[in-house]
Amino acid sequence: FVSSFPIDPYFYYVVLLKYKKQLLFIPLLIGLVIFLISKSLTPVYQSSASLIIETENTNIIDIDEVYDPSLRNNQKSFLNTQVQILNSKEIISRMLDNNDFIRDLEKLMKQQQSNNFWNKLKKRLNRFQEVNLSDAALVNFIKSTLVIKADNSSNIIRISSSTYDPSMTNLILNQLIDSYRRYDVDKKIAVTSYANEKINERIL
Repeated sequence: FVSSFPIDPYFYYVVLLKYKKQLLFIPLLIGLVIFLISKSLTPVYQSSASLIIETENTNIIDIDEVYDPSLRNNQKSFLNTQVQILNSKEIISRMLDNNDFIRDLEKLMKQQQSNNFWNKLKKRLNRFQEVNLSDAALVNFIKSTLVIKADNSSNIIRISSSTYDPSMTNLILNQLIDSYRRYDVDKKIAVTSYANEKINERIL
């Protein structure tokens, strides 16, 4: 049986004894690296919503208007403008007017921060420092979680928010929509007030 091997089995035994430290260390090192990578990975949660935007061209009188390219281009331009508004820092800054939203968001962010493996390790080493988030930092964070796209074949805008916490995605998405609705109402009130002011000036 021994003579049937191309190399004597005793040779393998000698090599194993000679390099036993390396053969033991390499699998342990690979296992440690895989463990650290797996602990640092955090699942990403996504929430989505669709906004149906009422465009200025909703009152169609003639069937030809449905296929009028100029009207479709106007609708597309209007939807893209609304996407830019939703992506703007003005809308996101309006989200920070809600103190309850800021409190809940900061609570979830600190909770997420404390659950992070590396931050837990830093706490044990007494090197962890909590970051005080400014309004600008919150705006940038919220903006980084959002993806907003217009469905050019319809008058729908699709919004999605992705974070490491499912509660945070819902919180950001709901507050963004509420902020946009308040902005839209404020804009219409401002336009109406301006029109009334000009009418009163002409009457006087």
